[in-house]
Amino acid sequence: AGSMKPLTLQAGDPDVASDIEAAIRHHAAGETVKAEAACESALKKAPRNVVALMMLAELAGERRDTESAIALARRAVKADPDNALCHFTLGRILHAAERPSDAERSYRKAVGHHPDFAMAHCNLAIVQLDLGETEDAWASGLHAVELDWSIADAHMTVGRALLQAVAALR
Repeated sequence: AGSMKPLTLQAGDPDVASDIEAAIRHHAAGETVKAEAACESALKKAPRNVVALMMLAELAGERRDTESAIALARRAVKADPDNALCHFTLGRILHAAERPSDAERSYRKAVGHHPDFAMAHCNLAIVQLDLGETEDAWASGLHAVELDWSIADAHMTVGRALLQAVAALR
């Protein structure tokens, strides 16, 4: 089997990295306008930088600009199509935008690129449950629990899938 791409993101050259670090600092301080400006500065230097794109997508999502968030996350996926974190971020944004079928596809791509990505399996299970795919949700949720016992949402999703399966038998 081939090697998996690690679940990390690299800011790139030092000049871009300093912009990303500034964006992270500003975001942590609640200074979202400054965080966005730092990301935009990074993108002027490196237009396909997935860290800056995903941070901007997250920031757009936080201010409820769903379409911008989706477009930015899609740009990140296009810039690094084998990166599970890019697909995961797009999935989270699509799920928040109440587009569960699209979110499911993104989470499936994330786990396809990184089969041990427990949180992606958990979120996949949640979306599958939303879509009424109880057996798939059960399997994805159990896989997430097997990978990382500490993810409470995975346990809750397995429980919800079990309850739905029992209710369907009545």
